[in-house]
Amino acid sequence: MDNKEELKTGFYVKRMYTEVLGLTGCELYTFALIAGFCENAKQSVFFGTRQYIAKCIGASVSSVDRALKALCKRGLIAKATVTYQDRPRVHYTLNSRKISELELTFALKKKTGSAGKGKEGLAYCR
Repeated sequence: MDNKEELKTGFYVKRMYTEVLGLTGCELYTFALIAGFCENAKQSVFFGTRQYIAKCIGASVSSVDRALKALCKRGLIAKATVTYQDRPRVHYTLNSRKISELELTFALKKKTGSAGKGKEGLAYCR
């Protein structure tokens, strides 16, 4: 790969993330990135670094730290530390039960027509 060529990684931002979870800004993009990895059938855990998240979403590491802390506090993701090659390593997983409950709420809102018309789509690492 040429030094000038950039690797583009995409992640999907679902409308539910804004309408039901109430996520915006750095929290929204951080959650969408982690969800993209965790919803993959081969990998249910996100091992990316805070620096990786910051680069992908175009935010500072301190903003990502605040977003991760807020997402954990709301119970949307869980943080765990594991030892890999004798070094501690942090990973994140989605709280599937909480997400399922909120998706059901969103589905019911859509059925009754009370769901908004927010946007969803593919976002790319910057």
